[in-house]
Amino acid sequence: IVYTGGELLGGPVLGALSADAAPPELRGRYLALIQLAWNIAGMVAPVAFAWLLDRGVADLWVVLLATTALSLVAAVRLGGRLPHAALPVTNRAAVEA
Repeated sequence: IVYTGGELLGGPVLGALSADAAPPELRGRYLALIQLAWNIAGMVAPVAFAWLLDRGVADLWVVLLATTALSLVAAVRLGGRLPHAALPVTNRAAVEA
């Protein structure tokens, strides 16, 4: 349930952010690379988690905490490189009454 919620919230943002960050002539390659990374992660994650669980629950938590810390640092540093991500959405869709 947590994974699905994260996928529902993060998926559209990831695609839009990737498309916005890409030069127009490379937009397709950027989006293809995002999908490739997602698919590779989907193949590697179950094997990696099974291996970590086999080693013990403590190792799993250490890897998850380290991954979370690295992701936080990457997100903070990336935010400065993507100025559009900091801007509020101003073009709201018209709502029909």
